[in-house]
Amino acid sequence: MLKAYFGSWWIPSLIAFLVLIALLITSSPNLRNISIISNIFSILFSLSLLGILVASVWNLFKKQWGQGIVNLLMLPFLFITSIFGLSLFMFGPSEDKFADHISIPENIEISEPLDWQIEFQGGSEDTFQSRLLDAILTQGNQDPSVKANVFSLVQLHQNESDILRRYLATSPSWRLFQEKGALFATRRWMIGSFWRYSLHGYYMRHNPYFIFDPSLPDFQSRFTLGFSGKPWSRASFKSTQLQQN
Repeated sequence: MLKAYFGSWWIPSLIAFLVLIALLITSSPNLRNISIISNIFSILFSLSLLGILVASVWNLFKKQWGQGIVNLLMLPFLFITSIFGLSLFMFGPSEDKFADHISIPENIEISEPLDWQIEFQGGSEDTFQSRLLDAILTQGNQDPSVKANVFSLVQLHQNESDILRRYLATSPSWRLFQEKGALFATRRWMIGSFWRYSLHGYYMRHNPYFIFDPSLPDFQSRFTLGFSGKPWSRASFKSTQLQQN
């Protein structure tokens, strides 16, 4: 049997083609719940391609030039066919028919969502950032926590809440947003000459917008104000949370 397999120009390719058909069938959206079978056929298809390669080397070694060349040509053909066939199931149209017939009613104003990475022209210096980095660079302090004094913000929130929120909503140095019904404001940093918002508002030494400064130790900072009495997320033991009543 092995002699017939390695000495043939069509048996290795036929076996690989049949395994590929089985792989495509088990990869269809209707059969994805039996993914273990699809994985098995994926392994078998890889082994069948390896078998074609071994058969072609054996053919060429035996100077069976015709069989060897055909087997070599079938390798890229089957590989490209498998990529094309699998891509139809992975990137093709959805089969659940969800929202296929949904249409937006007329006379409704539609606005494009804002990009959270939007940047604004800055000024000469970000004072908040400068003071924080100066504190990080202070020698002789082994306490990794940062204790902020936001008493003025608390007073402004208590006495002139609307003014504070309007300022945070219009200032390029703050991002005001709602999440799960709670209102938050996260401080942006000015990187270069632009106010930039990093992912979730976290800034660190290896931020892609930073010019690498070897004098800075590793750090991660995020300053968020919560106006609904709820924290933005569960803080770790390295986070500083201020309770102001």
